[in-house]
Amino acid sequence: MTEFEAKGMGAADEGIQSLLEEKYKAVLIFLIKDLTIAEAEVLALQCLKDVMEEKISKSNVELVILPVSTKKFESKSEEYVDLLISQL
Repeated sequence: MTEFEAKGMGAADEGIQSLLEEKYKAVLIFLIKDLTIAEAEVLALQCLKDVMEEKISKSNVELVILPVSTKKFESKSEEYVDLLISQL
């Protein structure tokens, strides 16, 4: 079993938090499986794109994960974030 905790921070934090929970639950219901970290990253960025007033970009979004395996924060590079955003 995999567990995800996502947190939006900033001006749209309340909106992003409820949207993340809503979309995560919908994915679990329809796919009947856990998300991979990569899928969760895309889901989080898609939610940000949906709620942010400003256009989402590598310069106004940070993506950080905390894998259970390492228990260490991993800050994703701007290039990686940009790649994911380009696929939304």
